[in-house]
Amino acid sequence: MSYREKPVTKKDVQSRFPMLENIDQINSKQLFVARVKRTQILVSYTTIVAINSTMQWHVTNKVYSRTTTRQINSFMRGRQAVTLEHEAFMRELNYILFEQL
Repeated sequence: MSYREKPVTKKDVQSRFPMLENIDQINSKQLFVARVKRTQILVSYTTIVAINSTMQWHVTNKVYSRTTTRQINSFMRGRQAVTLEHEAFMRELNYILFEQL
């Protein structure tokens, strides 16, 4: 991930992922929760890092920056989450974003 001079906004996330709805920023962090139909999507900066389509969060085993990892861990505290191989996570995400519509 490259360094950004200015913070990411909801508009930036919407521009990158136009299919996302109801984008909410988590506190003042560069972390957002959005929806696609009944699925919740967790976005850190402009990267989708977790999805919740089955009453349980799915996160990828991909290694992110220290800041993004801290944001994911903080958000997941107290929530049920399953870690998926990155390829399986991307297949599920692609289905939710593109095939399910």
